[in-house]
Amino acid sequence: MTTKPGASTDANYLALGDSYTIGESVPEADRWSVLLAGLLRKDGVSITDPDIIARTGWT
Repeated sequence: MTTKPGASTDANYLALGDSYTIGESVPEADRWSVLLAGLLRKDGVSITDPDIIARTGWT
């Protein structure tokens, strides 16, 4: 794998799904994808904030 000069080496996190993925009625800081990214960072993983592409009703 090669990277472009100045390219980020952070892992990207895409959370794709329905209301369970987005955490319907859950504060953003308490959503699973946000918590998981925080736990990964705590373990030394360089990861971007999650891109959450989820909507209530998507199944």
